[in-house]
Amino acid sequence: MKKQYDLPDDVKELFEKYVALQELRGKYVKRPCGFRKARECAIQSRLFRVKFWEKVRELYPEFKDKDMVYTLGKIIVKDTP
Repeated sequence: MKKQYDLPDDVKELFEKYVALQELRGKYVKRPCGFRKARECAIQSRLFRVKFWEKVRELYPEFKDKDMVYTLGKIIVKDTP
C-alpha cells in the first residue's frame, strides 16, 4: 500500500533546484569548454538533492527505513509487510 504526504514549498524548491541544475549541467556538457561549469552544476545539484532528502527525513522521521519516492510535490511511501 502506498501513502502520499505533502511537503512544504521550501522543501519542494530544493528538489526543483536540483532538477534545474541537472538540466543545466547537460547543456554545459554539450558546449565546447563547458566542462568546468558542468562540473559545478553537478556538484551543486548533488548538494541540493542531499539537502532535500535530509529535510524530508526531518519532517517524516518515521519513514527513515522505508522506500520513498518524490513525485508531483508529494512523497510516496511504500509500506513493506
